[in-house]
Amino acid sequence: MESKNKTILVVDDDDDLQILLSKILKGSGFSTISANSVETGLEALKSHVPHLVLVDLNLGEHNGYQFLQAKKELSGFEDVPVVLLTAHTNKKAISHGLALGALDFIAKPISSLVLLQKIKKHLKSHQFPTIHFPKPEMISITTDASLSHICEVGCLIKSPIKFANDTNIDIQSSYLKELKIENIKYHTVGDSRYSSTGTYQTETAFLGISEKNAKQIRTLKTYARKN
Repeated sequence: MESKNKTILVVDDDDDLQILLSKILKGSGFSTISANSVETGLEALKSHVPHLVLVDLNLGEHNGYQFLQAKKELSGFEDVPVVLLTAHTNKKAISHGLALGALDFIAKPISSLVLLQKIKKHLKSHQFPTIHFPKPEMISITTDASLSHICEVGCLIKSPIKFANDTNIDIQSSYLKELKIENIKYHTVGDSRYSSTGTYQTETAFLGISEKNAKQIRTLKTYARKN
C-alpha cells in the first residue's frame, strides 16, 4: 500500500517524540498532523479525518483511553484506525485500550521499523470504502477558504479541498462582492497545488467578467489579500 497522500495524526505531548515521528513518517512519504492533548487530537481528527491515528496512552493530565472513548462517541469516524503508543507493556493496560477500539500498540522506545510495519499493515486492512456508481454522481461540498491573490483574469484561493483542473466552483466572498463580481462563474486552472498540511492553493479564472469590472481590478495598486 502506497504511503503517498496518506495522513497520520500523532497525539502525544512529548515534543521530542513528535519531531522524531514526523521525520520517520515524512521520510516514508506520509503527511503528518500533530496534537498534544485529547482535546486537540479530537479536533484534528474531526477537521482532517486522517487515515490512521497514533495516540499516546499517557497525555499529561489525561490519557489515551479518554481519546478512544471520545472517538467511539463520534459518528462517522469508525473506520479511522488507532494504534497506541505506550511505555506500559502490561497486558491489562493494553487490553483496556484494545477494548476501547485501538487495533494495536507500539512499545516505547519506538523502533522506526516496527512503527512503519504496523502502520502499513493497518492502513492496508482498513481502507476507506469505495462506492462505484453506474454514472458519475454529482455532489455539492461547502468549505471555508481564503482569497489570497486577485487580478483581472482570476484569483488564487487556499482551501482544504484539492480541486482538479477544469472544475466549476462557486466562491462567496465579501471582497468579491465589493468588486461586484460575486455572481460570475469561477473555473479552476490546473490542479490544486499542495501548500501546507491540509491546505491546497487553487488558481481560478473568472468566466463572464465585464470589462468594467476587469478595469476596476486593474486599477488596484497591488494584489489584494483578503480573507
